[in-house]
Amino acid sequence: MILRHNRIPYLRADALRADLMRNSAVADVAFKNEGSWMTTAKVNGEQTVGFSYETVDEEYLPMLKIQVVKGRNFSRAFPSDSTHAVLVNEAFVKAAGWKDPIGQELISGIMKVRSIR
Repeated sequence: MILRHNRIPYLRADALRADLMRNSAVADVAFKNEGSWMTTAKVNGEQTVGFSYETVDEEYLPMLKIQVVKGRNFSRAFPSDSTHAVLVNEAFVKAAGWKDPIGQELISGIMKVRSIR
């Protein structure tokens, strides 16, 4: 079950997940934003890359059985993941001209984030 997290206060998400997981008909629960968003980011200090993004929690990829090719998934063990980390797909890596996406910096608007190591 994927729930739109912008309709659920962040601090209540864990409690809601726990309640839903008590139901044997629910296999897993993950949260994501409503819809997807388009923006641009500066990479390599100057190149601008357009992309679509979604905000998801650490349960989203495992629930959908999406494997991370390089690096790691989001993790609660790294609190900064929720505000300063991104996962990028292979199409973004190619558009950015990166040979290795790990630890690369993206600047989008006022946000500066790094790809997950």
